[in-house]
Amino acid sequence: MSSEKPKQKCVFCDSVKTDKLMLFSEGTISKCKRNLRLRKFHKLKYKDIILPDEIYDSAYHSSCYKTFTALKRQYLTTDVEKKGSITVQKVCLQLISHL
Repeated sequence: MSSEKPKQKCVFCDSVKTDKLMLFSEGTISKCKRNLRLRKFHKLKYKDIILPDEIYDSAYHSSCYKTFTALKRQYLTTDVEKKGSITVQKVCLQLISHL
């Protein structure tokens, strides 16, 4: 039985390059989750990436992260997000009116 720790792979490219792997932080994982929702909604490249549940479960290359998080302006909002924020606003207004 080997005591070697398994090498971490990049979440985005699924390889172990010689580049330094970085662990996710709260900020990086939340940005990735938002971008993943947008990529799935618009059926863009990298829409099938599986992000980690815990921020310290997986790592990424900074170049892969940059590629994944780069989206054209036209894809930065979705109808789903707009509808969701309108719904939240309506609920808040209803709660305030009942006070």
